[in-house]
Amino acid sequence: MNFCGIPYTLGGVELKHITWKSGLVIGFVAGILFASLGFWQWQRQNTPPDFAMDQQNREFNPGENISALESAPIVIHLAGAVQHPGLLKVASNTRLGEAIEQAGGATKEASLDALNLAIVLEDGNRYYVPNQTEVTIQEKQAEPDDGKVDLNRADAQELMTLPQIGETRAKAILEYREKNGPFHTTEDLKKVNGIGDGIYAMVRDFITVR
Repeated sequence: MNFCGIPYTLGGVELKHITWKSGLVIGFVAGILFASLGFWQWQRQNTPPDFAMDQQNREFNPGENISALESAPIVIHLAGAVQHPGLLKVASNTRLGEAIEQAGGATKEASLDALNLAIVLEDGNRYYVPNQTEVTIQEKQAEPDDGKVDLNRADAQELMTLPQIGETRAKAILEYREKNGPFHTTEDLKKVNGIGDGIYAMVRDFITVR
């Protein structure tokens, strides 16, 4: 068989079923393939090395992914002695001191020395800023019990366990405490009516103030 007067053979065997239309289609497809291959080769040869490397880096850059994750905002609950307590959105890796400033700062009653302002905040956590009174109470509660009678906490029955302190003197101690506030030192006990240096010397080793 021939096409346009030219026989088609493959390995000495004549191709009998190729028409001129089939040959045209085959030639067209082959032309597209050769053109595509040529364009790809030309583009590869004319692409600057820096651009190609940049494209590869853009496909996967762990550093960019980590930076984006670290900068994602978190939400915390900031409570206590701050100007604007409540939910607060801060950047990741924000420290407690920075969050307090973002919330308007601490109040005058706040006890910032009781906190570690350098800790890094975690999403979903609650952070409490105590006031000075709360810290004082906590510190006193943390003091070990030495078995001594606390003049600022003892009731009448406990005061009466002290040497030379009966019902009358115990009542006088409670009245003094109610009128003048807590004892600041154990020697303040001598300011109570009916208690002088002699009685104080007898109870001094058994009392304390917290």
